Amino acid sequence: MKAQQQDPLFGPTVRWQDDDGAALWVGTDVAIGDDGATVISAKELNQPMISVYSSIVGEALFDHPLPYAFQIRVDAAERSTEMAAMVLHHRRPGSTKSMAPELWFWNDANDPEPAWKFPFPEADSWFYKGMDVHVSADGQTIVAWNTYTRERRNLIHVFDVDGTIRGTFETTQEFNSSAGEQVLVSQDMRRLLMDVGGHPQLIDLETGELLKEWRHHSLWSGHTLSGDGRTVAIGDEAEVRIHREDANGKFPRIDTYTLPSHQNASQLALDGDGSHLAILASTSSPADQLDLVVYDVNAAVTIELHRFSAPNNNDSVAATGLQMTEDAAMIVGSTYGDGDGLIPDAFAFQPGLGVTAEIFTDGSAFACDMDSTGQVFAVATKDKHANSFGTGGDIVCADTRLVPLRVTGLPRLGHTLTARIEGAHDQAWVVAASALGQSATPWGVSQLDLATAKVQGLVPMHHGAAERHLRLPTAPAANGMAIHVQAGFVDDGRPAGALTNRISFRIQG
Repeated sequence: MKAQQQDPLFGPTVRWQDDDGAALWVGTDVAIGDDGATVISAKELNQPMISVYSSIVGEALFDHPLPYAFQIRVDAAERSTEMAAMVLHHRRPGSTKSMAPELWFWNDANDPEPAWKFPFPEADSWFYKGMDVHVSADGQTIVAWNTYTRERRNLIHVFDVDGTIRGTFETTQEFNSSAGEQVLVSQDMRRLLMDVGGHPQLIDLETGELLKEWRHHSLWSGHTLSGDGRTVAIGDEAEVRIHREDANGKFPRIDTYTLPSHQNASQLALDGDGSHLAILASTSSPADQLDLVVYDVNAAVTIELHRFSAPNNNDSVAATGLQMTEDAAMIVGSTYGDGDGLIPDAFAFQPGLGVTAEIFTDGSAFACDMDSTGQVFAVATKDKHANSFGTGGDIVCADTRLVPLRVTGLPRLGHTLTARIEGAHDQAWVVAASALGQSATPWGVSQLDLATAKVQGLVPMHHGAAERHLRLPTAPAANGMAIHVQAGFVDDGRPAGALTNRISFRIQG
C-alpha cells in the first residue's frame, strides 16, 4: 500500500502513518523488532492482512492478504529479525470446523511467505483476544496459545526457531470461564502469566508447573509480569497488589498501591527487575479521565502522576496498552482517546520529563509497542472511536520524543536514503554502521559499534539543518544488512556537542 504523507493531526514526532485508504481495514495489533528497525502489524475486518514495514518509511515491505482471517495477533524479536503471527481463520476452505487457528513464522522481512506454519486444532468457538504469540528477544523461542471455550482449556505451545515443538501445556479453570487473555512472558521465555477466567495463573514453561494462581481479579483491570519473571502486579478495582518471588519460590504480597475508589487499574507494566510499576488507571463514572502512575516498588514511592482528562466528553475513555522499557526509562501507552481531541490515542512518557510524544487521530488506538531501548514506538488504530460504528484505520510509527535525526527513504538495494540532522550547530559528524555497540566518542558513548562504520564524515549545517545522502549498495550480498545511523554535533572553537538519537533499518532486496 502507498504510504500517506504525514498528517499534522498525528503529532510532530510521527515518522509515518499508513492509512487504510479504500481498503477499510482496522489496525488491531502491532509490534516493533530488530532493534527498532522493523514494524509488523495486524489489519482486520475489511481486507484483513499482515503488513511489515521498515520503521523509517510507511511503504510496506510486504502485505500478506488473509481473506479468511477473523483475528490476527503479531510479535517480533526485539533484537533480531524474526517475526510471528497467530491467525484465526474463519470458515476457510478445507477446514472441518468454523475456526482454524494457525501460527505463522518469518525468519526476516525478505519474503512475504512464512518460513513455516503450524496449525492449531480447529474449533467451533472462539474468544475475543483469546490467542496470541510471543517471540523471544533473540528470535529463537516462540510461545503461541489459543483458547478453546467449549473445551474449557487454553492450549500453549513452545517452539524452537525451526518450528520444532519444545513443550505443550494446557490451562483451565474449575469454575466460571476458562478463557485465556492478557498473557505476558518473561524475557527468558520460561514463565508465562495468563488471565484464566479472571484468575491470573503463573506457569513454568519448562515443566508446565502452576507456580501461583491468584483467586480474584477484576475483569476491568490488567496484570503484568516483570522481565525477570519474579514480580507480578495484579490490578483490581481501586488497587494494585504486588507480589514477588521469595527464596522459597513463593509469591507473597510485598505491597499494595491504592487508587481512588472510582478508578480501575486498566493497564499495568513492570520493568525488567520489577522495581518500577506503571499504571494507566481509568475512571468508571464518568469515563473521562486516565491517570498514569509511575511507582517505585522497592522504595514504595510514587514517582510520577500524570492526568489525561477530557471533561464531559461523549465517548468512553479507556486504556488499551502500556509498555515500559527494561530500565524503566521510557513508557508508551495507547487509549480509546476522546471525541474532543484532548486525550491522545497514544503517548510516550519519560519519568522526570513527562509526556514526550503524543499521537492524536480521529478514532481510537487498539495496541502499541516500542523498541527495547525506548526510542521508537508504533500504534494500531481505528478511524472511528472504538464504541462508534465504522471501519478504516492507520498504522503509525513515531519517535518517543522530538529528535534531531531523521532518516527517510525506502531501504532497498541501490536506493538512496537521506539523513537529516537539525540543530543550532556548525557541523554534524554522521556515522552509519552495521552493528550496535558502545563506542567512546568526543560526544559521549555512541550506540554504534564504530569498528563497523560504513559511512562517516562531517556535514556542514546551514540555517539549523544538514543532510547526508546514504547510497545503499546494489550487491545482493548486502541484502539483509542492518544499518544504524547516529550523529554528533560540532561547533567551531567549542567543546564537542551532544550525540543525536539513533535510527536503525535493514537493507531489503
